[in-house]
Amino acid sequence: MQNICLITTSSSGSINKINFPLHQETRSVEAISKMATTMLDCISEIVDERIDVSDGDILQAISIVSAVRGNMINIDSKVIKDLLAELIENNYSAVTEAQNTRASD
Repeated sequence: MQNICLITTSSSGSINKINFPLHQETRSVEAISKMATTMLDCISEIVDERIDVSDGDILQAISIVSAVRGNMINIDSKVIKDLLAELIENNYSAVTEAQNTRASD
């Protein structure tokens, strides 16, 4: 299974090295890495400009984009919902496993 490694820095200064497992049908690791990094940079830029954005606002925006993109795929909606749930579960597990890992480790 392929992975993408991202090093993140939170607003509190916490640095995490996170290894995200990719889906078995992944076509382009490079494109996924670029999209994820670009979206995270965009979110940080917007949050830095505004004081009225909550973490819930960010999660809602991400879920809206996921739902819209999922709906653009011409397959059964249950398949998309299941795939989104699987991806979120796997990626969230990767984040929580990396919580105490410093980037320099």
